[in-house]
Amino acid sequence: PRGESHPCPADRARWDKMFVMLEDSQMRQNMLLSSVDDLLAPEVQTLRLDVQCFPQAFHGACNSATQRASEHIADRLNKKLNVLEENTLKTRSVSQKDRSEQTSLLQVQERQRKGLSQLTLLMEGMVKQLVAIETAMKTPSPARTPSEVMGLEDLKGDFVGLANRLQQTQADLEGIQNKMADKFLPTGCQMSLAFPMRSKSIYAQVYPTTDTNLTSFTACVWVKPTEVLERTGLFFYSTRENVSEFELALRKNAVVFSMGGQQLQAATSHPSPAGKWAHYCSTWDSDSSNATLWANGKQCGNREGMAWGHAALKGGIFTLGQAGATGRGHFSQSTAFAGKMTGFGVWGRVLTDAEILQLARDDGSCSRFIGDVVGWGISEIRPHGGAILHMQ
Repeated sequence: PRGESHPCPADRARWDKMFVMLEDSQMRQNMLLSSVDDLLAPEVQTLRLDVQCFPQAFHGACNSATQRASEHIADRLNKKLNVLEENTLKTRSVSQKDRSEQTSLLQVQERQRKGLSQLTLLMEGMVKQLVAIETAMKTPSPARTPSEVMGLEDLKGDFVGLANRLQQTQADLEGIQNKMADKFLPTGCQMSLAFPMRSKSIYAQVYPTTDTNLTSFTACVWVKPTEVLERTGLFFYSTRENVSEFELALRKNAVVFSMGGQQLQAATSHPSPAGKWAHYCSTWDSDSSNATLWANGKQCGNREGMAWGHAALKGGIFTLGQAGATGRGHFSQSTAFAGKMTGFGVWGRVLTDAEILQLARDDGSCSRFIGDVVGWGISEIRPHGGAILHMQ
């Protein structure tokens, strides 16, 4: 019937409103996405260009730096492992009375060795990661994700952590070496003289194996002083005619050689520190009147025209641990030596520079050259007043 109303027009109006709202919402979403794209697209493009340019500009430098870093770290680790191995071998040769103390040090050394091995494996893995990332970056690809770039930052953090662990390991190794240093002598020296305190009555006498005038000579000794004062006597040679033919003494930053009323004093670039082994030599030749001083294998002083025409007469005795006496047998506590000595040797000639350098090396010093006038371990040694002769 014509007079009846139909519901379709009202429903159609409601659906029209809903479609208009949906179209408006879609338009707003498109506008928002367009704005975001306008903001982010330039930044993403810039980042992509930077990532693509990085391997072209820096892959060679990164590769060489990676190789140098890995070689340097591996070299340091190998050196530390070698030092640990040498100290372990030395520790195993210590006398029975020191075994209990050295056992604990060996256990610490083994732990440090395991730690160094783990660090080596970690380093190798990190280097492989760095090489893999660098290889991937040598061929730029637009599809590369920023996470690949972040991998370098993560690897850098790993290297920083490795460096910190290496520093801590080095500090631990130095602590172990300092604790063990007091237990060992320069390699090849089987005995040492200990002077427990400064005293005018503590000394040792060494008798030459040959009876001849010394017209030229070289005298060397390893020392580990407890303390070095203004003047600390190491040794002197005396005869019936002269209570001090020549002598060698230490000052705080110098070594002094005296002969015939004249002195040769030389500053040392490496002064003898308390508790550390140091090697000193003095040479003199009558024909040239030339005297030289050596500290740790390096010449530190020279004087020409010293005690010209003089000769140290035969039949004398070397006294260790005291400075030259003002009267026979009268020593001074202020110039007495306290600490340890080993490897004292005297040769009836001037040794070459190479021979003195080898004597100063801590690897077979006492067994490399045996003095023909005084040979350590061969010539007679008589301790006095509390000086102690230790056999290693």
